[in-house]
Order: sequence, then structure tokens, then C-alpha cells
Amino acid sequence: MGLISARDAEFVTRRWIGVHQGYLGDFSYRTHHEFYPDYCDIEDIDSYGVEGTTRYRFETILMRETPARQTRILRGVLKKFPDPHDKTREAEHRRRIQDLIARCEGGLPIEPVKPAAGRIVVELALREVEDRIRAGEPLAAVDRIHTAFAGFLEGIAAERKIEIGKDAPTTKVFKLLRQACPELRPLGQHGEQIEKVINSLASVMDALSPLRNHGTLAHANEHLIEPAEAMLYINAVKTLMHYLNSKLHAASIKPSIPPTPPDDFTDDIPF
Repeated sequence: MGLISARDAEFVTRRWIGVHQGYLGDFSYRTHHEFYPDYCDIEDIDSYGVEGTTRYRFETILMRETPARQTRILRGVLKKFPDPHDKTREAEHRRRIQDLIARCEGGLPIEPVKPAAGRIVVELALREVEDRIRAGEPLAAVDRIHTAFAGFLEGIAAERKIEIGKDAPTTKVFKLLRQACPELRPLGQHGEQIEKVINSLASVMDALSPLRNHGTLAHANEHLIEPAEAMLYINAVKTLMHYLNSKLHAASIKPSIPPTPPDDFTDDIPF
């Protein structure tokens, strides 16, 4: 699934390329079909396979492509149409199309999280996160992913009766869980290296809270982070949640059949 909404696609066609008497820019059906290999370096888009006007075909193709291919299409638009059709708000339109490109370049979304532990607020917040991303509003999703992560950690702590205190910051709760839950600790021969990775992710968490408080719509902030940075925030939190999910899931699986003893196993215990 891509990151361009119907509203974004309509902006590209009506405000940037231009629609006049039903025609999209100077496209014919043939030149629109040739646009993707000639300007976007994409060989396998069949515009003839979409019914409707050229504008409808373009918008449908743009919305259904992956973020990486959406980036190519948008850059192809800038090659073919370097200036916006609507020049009354040219500077604003230039910023917006660059924001769309930045969102697609830096916003390849990590799959939605299905928490193994938590509360109803977690599921609701995660649902809102995916809705905002699909609508092309990653900045509006940052506060929701923060709420989801906090509720997720608190749910784990509550299930294991770990005292975290009231309104504890997520960094503190994460640290307490790692100390109190053996199932969340890295195991195996490479545990030391994995521990370093987790410590680095904990450092990332320290930076996330100030970003959320001072650079997003969580509060009345004047200076907001860009769409690509919003997706970086969201994906960083998703990565942590996916990791914790997998550890919790692995710990919940109990083998139904005991492991087969080695051939030289004996019940005899020397005294």
C-alpha cells in the first residue's frame, strides 16, 4: 500500500499538472502510457488496464503503487511538468509536492503492530495510526503511536504485576520491563551484541518523547517535524513493538512434547 491519498493525488493532477476540459496536462492516452517508462523508469505499468479519463487513470495508478514507485512517479511529474499549473500559490504547491516526495522516500511503513499484550486503548490508537498514514497524514499519527506504545508497555507491566509508578515515562517503563522480565532479554551466543542494539533503541526512545512534545500536533507547537521524520518516529516505535511482541509470543509457547534425549542419555545419577 502506498502513502498517497486521494486528496494528494487530486492535488497532483489539478494543481500541479493541470486539468482542462477533461484533459490531464498535454497527455493523450498514448503519451500517458509512455510517461511511466520515459519519465519514471517504470516499465510494467499498463495505463490501458484502467478504465476512465486520463486524470482518473493517473490518480488510480499513483495511489495504488508502493511508496518507492510513487516517488518515481512524482519525480517523473516534476521532469515533465517542472512548474505547477496553478501559479496563484506556487511556493505553497512546490513545498507540498516536495513533502509528498519526502514522505514516500522516507516513509516506507513497517507493517501494523498486533500487540500480544496491552489494553483496548492500544488497539484503538494503533488503528488510528494506520488510518492517518493511509490518509497521508503521518504527523497526525505520531501522538497516537506514542499513546499506543505507552499503553503497550503498561499492559505488559500490569500483567506481570510490575510496579512502574504513576505516569512513568516510557523510557523508565521499558527499562523496568527489561530488568524484571527474563523473556525480554536477548539469549543465545549473540546476546551481548543484541543487548547493544536494544540499548541503542533505548537511546532512540529518549529522543522520541521530546520530538513528540515539541515537534508534533500533540501540543500547540510552532515548529513541526517533516513528514519523513514523522514516519521515522512511527517506524522506530513499531520496530520496538514488533520486537517485544515476538519475544512475548515466543515465551508464551510451551513445547507439548519434551525434547528427545541424546543417545547416551541415562537415568542413572551418580552418587
